[in-house]
Amino acid sequence: MFLSILDILIGDNVEQNDIQKALIKARSRVQFVPWSSAAINLSIGSRSPFLSRSQLLNPAIHKQQQQHQLQQQQQVSGLMLSNTTSINNLFNKILKDYDSFMKRGAYLNWYQNKEYEKLNGDIMAEFSDSREIFHKVIQEYKNCESISYLDDDDEDEDVDLEEYN
Repeated sequence: MFLSILDILIGDNVEQNDIQKALIKARSRVQFVPWSSAAINLSIGSRSPFLSRSQLLNPAIHKQQQQHQLQQQQQVSGLMLSNTTSINNLFNKILKDYDSFMKRGAYLNWYQNKEYEKLNGDIMAEFSDSREIFHKVIQEYKNCESISYLDDDDEDEDVDLEEYN
């Protein structure tokens, strides 16, 4: 399930009608979390915002770009950024691998020396805290698939404030 989507399209020959059809098709295929609007944010531009000003002002580069643009007039570049709950599968695998490494004590020799602990404190406590925080992120992604996700928000804030005071 998707939490949010941003699409960026860059091209000179972008037809609004084609974009509208593609958005309608995408909305029917994409499943959003129940508490979120099913909006796909879209940004359209004629040239990349990532080109530096010097690249645009340099005549040699500009000439090369013009030739390249003539060759690819019909080309449209796109980028999609999304936040999706399917990342939880990867997070669970990472946590499982982490637990396996910790059970075997793998790679801990790099961190368990007296000088490191003098500078940074108890490294095993840091690892334990990091695992707990990562587990909370996994739970948060799992919980956000529920329609009542936003209803529990006030209770969670009270608990978090008490935890850190």
